[in-house]
Amino acid sequence: MADGPGLAHKDTWFEVCELDGAWNGNVRVTTLKLADIRITHDWLMRVASD
Repeated sequence: MADGPGLAHKDTWFEVCELDGAWNGNVRVTTLKLADIRITHDWLMRVASD
């Protein structure tokens, strides 16, 4: 989770795109602003059961 302009930097953005969804969908990259949309109860329960 990032809080700040870090994801707007080109090199960081490409790294985030590669990480998001990694490990069979168990990785989510988000900002504080989007956390409630990206990190859902269903996703957390699925990750916890893996």
